[in-house]
Amino acid sequence: MEKKILKEVQDIIVNPISFISNNFFINLYTAITTNIDKVNLNGKECYIIRDGDTEKFIDVKTGIAIKEIDNENNRTVDYKYEYGIVKDSNVTRPDTTGYIVNN
Repeated sequence: MEKKILKEVQDIIVNPISFISNNFFINLYTAITTNIDKVNLNGKECYIIRDGDTEKFIDVKTGIAIKEIDNENNRTVDYKYEYGIVKDSNVTRPDTTGYIVNN
């Protein structure tokens, strides 16, 4: 079996919660209909952004989404993040001895 290194591999893209569009009128409508308040959620100070039937909780300190509630579809997503847990050994370069590099 031949071992190959793929040079043209796509990166994984994680899209953040977004409030903008490429369409001016959609952005205008969003700006008019969106409500922003400060709340305390599980001991964290957050912005709650109400957009239609959706509530998004954004951590004031980090700007990261921590909860999203979709009332129309009866769905709640709780986001969990851990910081400072990656060690150098988790990101070491693999041994590529014996592999063929595809360009």
